[in-house]
Amino acid sequence: MNLRRVLKEAVYVGVGAVILFSLQRYGNTLIHPTPLRLKIGSQVSFLKLPLSNAERTYVLFVSPSATYSQQNLSFHQQLAAMCARKRIPLWVVVPDANAADWYAQQLGVPLSFVVVRNLTKVGIVGTPTLMTVGRTGAIDGLWEGYMRSAYQDALLTYAGTHNHIISSPSLDNVIAIPAEGVKQLHIQFGAGAVTLPRPSPSQEAQYATQGHGQNSSAIAAAQRIVSELQLEEEIRSAQFIDVRDSVDFDLGSRQAATNIPLSRLQSRAAVELDKSKLVLIDCSRTETAACDLAGYVLAAQGFISVGLVDRGARELSCKVSDVM
Repeated sequence: MNLRRVLKEAVYVGVGAVILFSLQRYGNTLIHPTPLRLKIGSQVSFLKLPLSNAERTYVLFVSPSATYSQQNLSFHQQLAAMCARKRIPLWVVVPDANAADWYAQQLGVPLSFVVVRNLTKVGIVGTPTLMTVGRTGAIDGLWEGYMRSAYQDALLTYAGTHNHIISSPSLDNVIAIPAEGVKQLHIQFGAGAVTLPRPSPSQEAQYATQGHGQNSSAIAAAQRIVSELQLEEEIRSAQFIDVRDSVDFDLGSRQAATNIPLSRLQSRAAVELDKSKLVLIDCSRTETAACDLAGYVLAAQGFISVGLVDRGARELSCKVSDVM
């Protein structure tokens, strides 16, 4: 009888210890759940906004009590005016009803397009945050934090058009070709490195005749402007790659993109890509120099047709620099 009692008490103690351990380990997460993390490619259904079927919708997260929201107010007013002119939907998300009334008046937008949400719960860690949402309801552009005037001007230009630029890689865009006698290029990007043979004079001449010449008029002639729908069609029929490292790629990318990091592009391209078919490199979230070098890597390996999609767009991106 005593043995049975001892065993029963041991079971109770064991169960209690398990419960206590679980509460200690997971209780804080239950009480303070990890907020959502906004990223390229995420669906915005959690915002519960009645989004239209527009090709592009803007969603602006702001708080009148945040310093950088105040400092960027003039830019937000210009953005709201541009959206009104172009008939592009703009939703303004604020933390409380008082902020809703204030921003509706300041930005000149209908109060019905200003909504109140708990910004932390929807993944906003700093204001202002601006996102673009595509027709499918997924985030395809994300800018977080304070924007300097140069970024504001560039983004307003980008926001005013639905077009995309496909350009050909140019030797001029790549870090200067070494002096005569140097046999290879060795360029370090992050943890990876790319080593390339120096192109022969005949390769450079052939490269120039393909519209990649070393003068500004040839470069300009090698640019094409396409609509969103045209870009989607070209992506479906091309080999579409993203050369960022896998960590950045996992944070957000175009749905159809294949990730081939720049540091491995030289070896993988020969095996995984067809030199006779068009290769499009998504440069919209890639550093300009890395994008240009990726184009040169493929061109130097004999790929017939290479296009850089929205080269340099990454330069518009800002990091979070304000806390609500």
